[in-house]
Amino acid sequence: MGFFNFFKKKDIEPKIVYFKNLDKWLDSYMESKNITKKLSEFEKGVKVKVEEVKSVLVKLEEASLLNDNIPERVRHIMDGNRKNYIQKITQFLEDIKFPESHSEIKPLSERLSEKIDKLSEETQKSFFVLKEFLETEAAAVAMKVKDIENMTIKLRQDIEDENLDKTDEVLELKVQFDNSEHALEDFKKVQEEKKLELTELKNKESKIKEKIDKLRNSSSFKEYYDAKDKIDKTQNKMKKASQEIIEHFSTLEKALKKYKRGSLSESLIDKYLENSVKALMDDTELKVLEMLFKLKKAVPKLELKDKKEEKTLQAINDMTKDYLIKKQSALNEIEAEKKDLKRKLLSNTSLMSVSEQESWLENNQENISIKNKELEEIEHKIERTNPKLIKQQIRDLLKDFNVELKF
Repeated sequence: MGFFNFFKKKDIEPKIVYFKNLDKWLDSYMESKNITKKLSEFEKGVKVKVEEVKSVLVKLEEASLLNDNIPERVRHIMDGNRKNYIQKITQFLEDIKFPESHSEIKPLSERLSEKIDKLSEETQKSFFVLKEFLETEAAAVAMKVKDIENMTIKLRQDIEDENLDKTDEVLELKVQFDNSEHALEDFKKVQEEKKLELTELKNKESKIKEKIDKLRNSSSFKEYYDAKDKIDKTQNKMKKASQEIIEHFSTLEKALKKYKRGSLSESLIDKYLENSVKALMDDTELKVLEMLFKLKKAVPKLELKDKKEEKTLQAINDMTKDYLIKKQSALNEIEAEKKDLKRKLLSNTSLMSVSEQESWLENNQENISIKNKELEEIEHKIERTNPKLIKQQIRDLLKDFNVELKF
């Protein structure tokens, strides 16, 4: 076995390159691959092909049909497609760009492939029409355009085979490393500033929370909710106190509507029909008593049904002077109590203060969130700017060149 091992191909030992000499090695590597020469040869070759395409386009434009005995309409269609095909190919040739450095080869090649695909779609119909009449000339144009695409693909493949696309990554990382110490210092300053701002915001948050707790536990805050609760209770009291009056005037509604026509109490009746409770509270002279007295006399003439007439008279009899005075007094007392409670509620600023503090707290918390994100971003930049990490990334890339980087 040892004898046969002698004939085995030995692995090529990696080239040792010291980090301080990396720029020299990159220049030497690029020079050894004759990039400038390859780009120059590529440009010359494509320009030759462009001229060849232009030449066959002229032949296509000047070519005569072998069979002139075709309908005029068909000839017109063929000429239109020939004109369109020539225009599209000419425009494609004028748009060709040449790479000035190896880093431009891949993107320019990709764009060229996209343009050729688009050209193929746009000229497909015209090409098939021309094949029927001028196949030789049309096919010659298509072949020359294909040659340009193949030349571009070959150049891109050569660049990739030589790992030249990776030299850009190495160069970029080297620039990052050269700037890393200064950048790292700047990033760390920004980091400290962000941390300080974040601490101040968190301290502010704690103070706002303390103030909110203090306000919520204050006697003024409790008084606010006590007053609000009492208002709810007075509203319920008002509802209960109003119920009988509403029911009485609801019973009288039909009779009042008939009676008011031509009466001298039309305005007063409208008020009681619209809102009997408010009308009674506003009726300080109790004019309603006189109106009810006259209504009672008029009931037999209003042509109400027996049961309705009976209920109407009963409702009028129930609303005596004493009854109405007591109801009016009770309703006005409840209303006065409610107004007093609302006045106290409006003069109590504790809830407004809590709402204001809560608004500030929300705004402060948003600022904390923003500041945390900014801090994360700067920490991520610090991590990526780590000189040791950049060196390791360069070392890993150079393995594809069979180069061992030493520090």
